[in-house]
Amino acid sequence: MKKLLLFAVLLVLESSPQNFWQSTSLAATGTINTIVVNPFNGYIYAATEFAATGSGVLVSTNDGLSWFCCNTGITCPAVKTVAINSQGVLFAAGTGVFRSFDNGNSWAECSSGLMTPYITSMVIDRGDRIIIGTDGGGLYTSTNNGTNWTFFGLATYAPLVLECDSSGYIYAGAGVIYRSSNNGQNWTIAMNGMGGSTIYDFMCDCMGNIYAATMGDGVYRSSNHGDNWVQINNGLGTLNVIRLAKNTADRHIYAGTYDGGIYRTTDGGANWTDVSSGLNTTGFKALAVSKSGYGFAGSFNGRIFKTTSPVVSVDDPLQIPQGFSVCQNYPNPFNPVTVIEYTLTEPSDVVLSVYSPTGNRVAVVNEGYQSVGYHRILFDGSKLASGVYCYALQVGKERVVKKMVVVR
Repeated sequence: MKKLLLFAVLLVLESSPQNFWQSTSLAATGTINTIVVNPFNGYIYAATEFAATGSGVLVSTNDGLSWFCCNTGITCPAVKTVAINSQGVLFAAGTGVFRSFDNGNSWAECSSGLMTPYITSMVIDRGDRIIIGTDGGGLYTSTNNGTNWTFFGLATYAPLVLECDSSGYIYAGAGVIYRSSNNGQNWTIAMNGMGGSTIYDFMCDCMGNIYAATMGDGVYRSSNHGDNWVQINNGLGTLNVIRLAKNTADRHIYAGTYDGGIYRTTDGGANWTDVSSGLNTTGFKALAVSKSGYGFAGSFNGRIFKTTSPVVSVDDPLQIPQGFSVCQNYPNPFNPVTVIEYTLTEPSDVVLSVYSPTGNRVAVVNEGYQSVGYHRILFDGSKLASGVYCYALQVGKERVVKKMVVVR
């Protein structure tokens, strides 16, 4: 009888599903507004609502095992967002903009030229240009790491969210979607196919799609830069979605909701699955995937959760990207480091090379047998002179060539 009971207990334990999420040790004093990952060293940063009471910007250097404040020089009472450019420079925004060149150990304010100091949103495009939304003062932009700011349009609006795609389109969510295709000179409303719900987040993927999270209408997707939108809510319903995050390794997209946990799609939004097991709260405003492949979620009540196992996988056939593609490098122009992303539809021998304006091969960036999925390569052009170069990806008999510019 004892052996039978022991066998039954073991059977129950082995058949019990593992939770998708686990709580970390972090207990902040306000809403977790943003989580970002430094792609160079893997540090994870969280922007929280109340810096004055001991949270502000938090950092984990060990994949979420422990967290500590890194607020030296930040004077605003609430940090709304944190962003990192391609050179590893950190920016934090709330009441004013702050900048760090040393991984957040120290910060200095860089708000010169801002007529309205209250920041509602921030994005850094592939050329390292910073665009911020202000509370009732429209958009501002900086091309010199925040040293100076200039007005960028949408006066009197308060954009809650900003996004830039690889084709140069800029999207601003200020109640409705405003879009610019000419570097902010003109803005038009781009809501064809959408309802009238407030836009809370944007997300672009490497295939040229843009996704919009809405309050009350779930998620929409556009494959033509916002000209038309299609609702993609199968399994998601009309939940209040306030944050989107992607895992470019396998095209998973995560949706954080205001009152319904976290959902995931593995097929570009055609179907969504609830992955909230292990969460003991609802309302998630911050989502990110770490350099090691773990998912992180920040809640309204100051908690950060981590997935119990890495969410990166290339074994599921549903995750195979459709079509061989090479993204435009970013930033471009660059000095000295740029990022090159590409997609493989089958395991292949790959050679990624850089060629001079005269056609001579000056660097082999990556070479070898690689698996299916997305690949992200950092290229250091510090040994190259200023000029226009080409990078070529050879995959089997296929070859794709794109231009990039080195500026000294």
